Amino acid sequence: MPLPPTCSPAYPQRAIPWLLLAAAVLGPTTPNNAAESRPFEWVQPGNYLWYYRSPLDDTLQPYHVYIPRDFDPQQPHPVVVFLHGFGGRTGTAAPDAWRQNWADGSGWLLVTADGRGNQNWDSIGEDDLYLLLEDLHRTTPYHAALKVDPRRLYLEGGSMGGHGGYREAFRYPDRFAATAPAAGWTTYREFYDHFYDRTGSPRMPDYVDPARQAVLETASSFWQTGNARHMWTYLVYDTNDGVNPPVNAEEVLKKLRAIGSDRFATRVGESGHVGSYSAAANYHFFSTKQSETRPPDVFYTTNDLRYNRSYWVTLDRLCLTRTWGAVDASVVSGRELQRVKVKTDNVLGFTLDLSRAPVDLRRPVYVQVDNGGARPVTGDKPISFRAWLDDNHEITNWRQTGPERAPSPAGPRKCPALGGPLAEAFRTPFTVIYGTRGGTLGATPDNRDWVAAEQFAAEWNAWMVLQWSGGATPPADRRDDWWVPPYPFANGPLIPASQPILRPFPDTAFGLSSLPADRNLILFGDPSTNWVVRQFAPALPLELSPPNLPPGIRVGSRLYTGDNVNYFFLAPNPHNPERYVVVARGYLSSRVDPSRYGAGNVGKDLEALPFYWPDYVVWDSRLKPSEAKQNPFVYLPEAFLDAGYFADDWQLDTTPPRTKVKVERLPAGDDLPEGGWKVSLSARDAPGGFGVAGIERSLDHGPWRPCDTELLVAGGRARTLSLRATDKCGQFVYDHGVSPSVGRPAPGNVEAPRVFQLLREP
Repeated sequence: MPLPPTCSPAYPQRAIPWLLLAAAVLGPTTPNNAAESRPFEWVQPGNYLWYYRSPLDDTLQPYHVYIPRDFDPQQPHPVVVFLHGFGGRTGTAAPDAWRQNWADGSGWLLVTADGRGNQNWDSIGEDDLYLLLEDLHRTTPYHAALKVDPRRLYLEGGSMGGHGGYREAFRYPDRFAATAPAAGWTTYREFYDHFYDRTGSPRMPDYVDPARQAVLETASSFWQTGNARHMWTYLVYDTNDGVNPPVNAEEVLKKLRAIGSDRFATRVGESGHVGSYSAAANYHFFSTKQSETRPPDVFYTTNDLRYNRSYWVTLDRLCLTRTWGAVDASVVSGRELQRVKVKTDNVLGFTLDLSRAPVDLRRPVYVQVDNGGARPVTGDKPISFRAWLDDNHEITNWRQTGPERAPSPAGPRKCPALGGPLAEAFRTPFTVIYGTRGGTLGATPDNRDWVAAEQFAAEWNAWMVLQWSGGATPPADRRDDWWVPPYPFANGPLIPASQPILRPFPDTAFGLSSLPADRNLILFGDPSTNWVVRQFAPALPLELSPPNLPPGIRVGSRLYTGDNVNYFFLAPNPHNPERYVVVARGYLSSRVDPSRYGAGNVGKDLEALPFYWPDYVVWDSRLKPSEAKQNPFVYLPEAFLDAGYFADDWQLDTTPPRTKVKVERLPAGDDLPEGGWKVSLSARDAPGGFGVAGIERSLDHGPWRPCDTELLVAGGRARTLSLRATDKCGQFVYDHGVSPSVGRPAPGNVEAPRVFQLLREP
């Protein structure tokens, strides 16, 4: 059967051919400009609102461009991208007079990004920035390609725009010459507690939801400040800012000084939020800055391989999942010898593109990794290195190998294109499919899968696509079913009338051979209601109850059953491991009622999608979640029971760590009158795990007790010493005996005891 489209052809239900639509909306000032289209004259000076077609969902996404007077289309031009604050959009008005004068006098292109509205310049909001930059380079039927100077790309913005100014520059330091973030947040220890945490929750750092800590760190640009070694940063903040307090900038400033950077400046005022922002100061700071192209040293750190490259260094694989790793590479060139020294931390694989490094590839180049021996490399192609481990999970040496590829022959493993967490399933095209219990349940309120899928689609469309605005409320006859198209709300001011929207499909619309192969699948239902879930269930990392049993899910040894048990998780699609499948039983959001809070707040929980959801969550629909700081947006589906991450192989972590032991005989002394033994020990988790929780020892078959990395054992008789390590398994369980509930690590994997006989005599 033919594959249904993943989006409806029009909103409302009418189709407008793309060419006609573009001619109507891509005019030089507003999307409703009806003037005759003269596409290739649009590179003439002026103020334009342009659109690109998103590869995610086929929607038109707006951005604003100011082309300066005396524009020369044959010459490359610097570009300043303005990132708006929360509640802002790209706008339709021309830049202010000062900016226009600067652009006209210097030949700069001024761009205002939209970022899909209020996405904190992360996830699909982040993608918007790079898609519009690509669109500038592209000749379309609506505008000619613009020549952009790749060494003079600049970012500026305040508040939420400041978040993005930090985040994008530190994640992609080789893309930008300079950034000027004003009053943005940089550390979850401030912004999460300030905006998103639960009312009455213990204050940080005493407690943070453990299932969210890793993704909150990913969102916190402070952790990647070290990547800005060769990038210029202009930190703008005010000491009396109560929205995004100065600690956000001050922590970054301390880090820049700690790494010895001299490529930063500050503008500090005593006003309130964004009080010291100044376009003039930003542009003057930018005016002399160009990006590095071949820096002699590169440092890059990440805990998410989606962000893994800087200049001529790429991180291919981390040792511990969702844990910070780093590569520090530098070129040391002499008259006779060219050497590249590489230091790694929590890294098992990396690639060097020496054609982009300051080395002469016509002469021998030697690469030295982690104080190992230097080895010669040849050719101008990227070269990859892989760590080899011993039985104790310690690196023994590094070997040159082919570039990392995913999925691996042994099965899919986490990689830049397939690493989770949940938000990643919504950054590339996806199809929503709800269960019908073999066709016996249709699009009716009795079908909980249909209701959940339609409500999710409505929130996605409201927040990510149509940008419903303000306090509009549904009419009386649509208060209970406002989430069923056609929606009773108008599109936002920059949204074309025929913008495609996300629509879910029944599972009966597909057969096994017609499931979309090039898209992620978002499946609402369980094995008893959705045949696709039932088909995939044997290959999924969590065990789902079969149709003849009550609904349930098993996470390791923990079984949750009952109609009140809901869950969602993502994994590689068993039929196409290069794409995701998300299984969702129940709803994923706060269900904000537009009758009470206005259409503009519908779907607001999705702003936290990038830094709020791990790989899987199990929750109880009977438990009321605690109120959040931005109530009614609780950023919780209901109340967590179990949550966490899959290991590197996309399964629950089941591999225990390994201890490494060294035993030395000690003579009699003050501490050991009869002599004894010094036991030095360490432990390492298996690659793809989450780290070591601790080491325990048992002496002469006694009770197990925690121990440090060095242990003195008294002699005088033969002793039996047993050692074992426990790991962190990346899974967390929640205690609902207290309010608010708190998460704690689930029991980790325990190493089989290693037994040592300490003899009385050597």
